[in-house]
Amino acid sequence: MPDTPSEPAVAPREWSSPLPAGLAGCFESDRAKPARERRAMVAPSLVEDLFGIAAARSERPTASDATLVVDPSQQRGSGLQRALASPTGATLGIGTMIDKYRIDGILGSGGFATVYRAKHMLLQIDVAVKLLKESLLVQNPQLVQMLCEEARFAAQISHPNVVRVTDITSTERMTYIVMEYIEGVTLSEAMEARPISSREAVSIALDVCAGLAAGLAKGLIHRDIKPGNIMIAKDGRIRILDFGLAKPMEAVGDRSGPSGKTSAIVGTPAYMAPEQALRPDQADFRADIYSLGISLYHMTTGDLPFKAADPMSLIKMHIERPPPPPTAHNYPKALAKVVMRMIEKDPARRPQSYDELVAELQQLLDDLSSTSSKSSMDILGQFKNFFKK
Repeated sequence: MPDTPSEPAVAPREWSSPLPAGLAGCFESDRAKPARERRAMVAPSLVEDLFGIAAARSERPTASDATLVVDPSQQRGSGLQRALASPTGATLGIGTMIDKYRIDGILGSGGFATVYRAKHMLLQIDVAVKLLKESLLVQNPQLVQMLCEEARFAAQISHPNVVRVTDITSTERMTYIVMEYIEGVTLSEAMEARPISSREAVSIALDVCAGLAAGLAKGLIHRDIKPGNIMIAKDGRIRILDFGLAKPMEAVGDRSGPSGKTSAIVGTPAYMAPEQALRPDQADFRADIYSLGISLYHMTTGDLPFKAADPMSLIKMHIERPPPPPTAHNYPKALAKVVMRMIEKDPARRPQSYDELVAELQQLLDDLSSTSSKSSMDILGQFKNFFKK
């Protein structure tokens, strides 16, 4: 492998900034509370700061955050062919009926699907309808079949940290996946609105681990963990989106998917584990740990370890180049150690189970909370001493 240029250390994002409103008093008696209760205190305060941006949600996929779906059967020579459907296409108008679902608005549009807010007219509940784009149906019907079959696997997951798949329909005219509708903002929107503190970031990662572990218990890996697929609900709960791209673990090591079709490369280049591109049939839950590690890196530094103008260059960087360590003077060493272990190139060097990763993250959260509480007390003490003078 050729030598790569050295990368500058990445500075943490707003480590010394004041705690946001509603968060400053959360940690003084924090260690006496159960871990789950302690974590639950962080996300609601984040939502209070961010929820106003939900109405302006708009997905604009770029080389960094657009999901990539590549069918290896379409490879030419040594290069990968990008098999994304055209990002353009007609959208459904408000009031349009799709079977028993009435379209009430658009939530976002990605590379191969548009997501709508809709109402289930029989049950009178809000849902999210993910409609695959017509160009995908025409250009890659095998991929559509794969997505449908894997969405059926994802519907088996019932967990507080996972947005559940409730229905799927595929005809010659259209294919759509129905999910429960969650009112809130994505983590990527939250990161654009304001910095995410270290404690918030680790707390979010813990909840994502819980959801991923629930999927793994059903034999599924996600394959596309990124801030855009992590939802901060209005009630403060963290929810994983898009388990519809999940891959059954029983298919790992087999070059065919659940229907016998060649395993496709699925993921987002900026967050994709090396093995997802090199050996998609071999990628297991540790690829999700890698993607979560990149997301945690992004949350805590405000930047991605790799950037490129096109997805193939990004994938190559994840495969070949070491990430710049977040070693600025005020970045917690324990956090850097956990993050860098999660994004090791070799899956065998990453945490080997979610239990192992959760134990490390929980200890890290306890330490960060204790440090924050001590720092707050030191500041209060300084003010008291000042007024005594």
